[in-house]
Amino acid sequence: MRPVDKGAWPVTKKGAKAVLTQWRNAKQYLEERTGSYCHFCEMRVNNALAIEHIKSKERFPRLSACWTNFLLICTSCNSRKNTLPLNVPYRDHYYWPHLNNTLLAFHTPLAGENALVVNAHPALSPAQKQKADATIKLYALDKITTAAGDSDRRYLERKQTISMALERLQEYADKRASTAAIVDLAVSRGFFSLWLDIFHGYPEVVRALLDAQPFCQRNAAWFGENLEPLPRNRGKADPL
Repeated sequence: MRPVDKGAWPVTKKGAKAVLTQWRNAKQYLEERTGSYCHFCEMRVNNALAIEHIKSKERFPRLSACWTNFLLICTSCNSRKNTLPLNVPYRDHYYWPHLNNTLLAFHTPLAGENALVVNAHPALSPAQKQKADATIKLYALDKITTAAGDSDRRYLERKQTISMALERLQEYADKRASTAAIVDLAVSRGFFSLWLDIFHGYPEVVRALLDAQPFCQRNAAWFGENLEPLPRNRGKADPL
């Protein structure tokens, strides 16, 4: 899961806070700022992204048009979340892409028992792992679907993207692929965190990925001098 920066509440040309009772307006702002990707599974979604109300509009109607309560979500993540109640305060029970450096919270192994499945990062403490596992469960991020006709495409799209990225990795090592071509493919596919992980040994590619629009990840507070992800909440009980 990639971290995102939604930015401040959007304003109109006259400088007033944008009215977001029409959620498609919020969706437009979020896509302009963070790209057409699900904020949870990272899948690129060109025409079926929805607005995720972190706190449900049914239980928290006063937050139904609140910028701080919005994220982008795909149909599959959205349908899974709707089956589970959200534990509150939500910041204490889950990891969120707009609040945490989620690159430190989740990991997708390329081989082994849980290959190609979203897992809690192995470096987490027991308390942090509990939060990561709760987030995975909330959106069923670890669901495996192998049937071509299944409407939940997250696992298959992730698997295909990993295969493409590994092919580009070999081509790049053989000097048969350019950094620009790798970035173009990553932008078209999504799953930003996977590309970062797979190309971690090539800092020039990592820098290009961090600079790429619409990934928009070159936030100095989120990455160290060696491009390693850094916690976003340093000084707090859980710094991630």
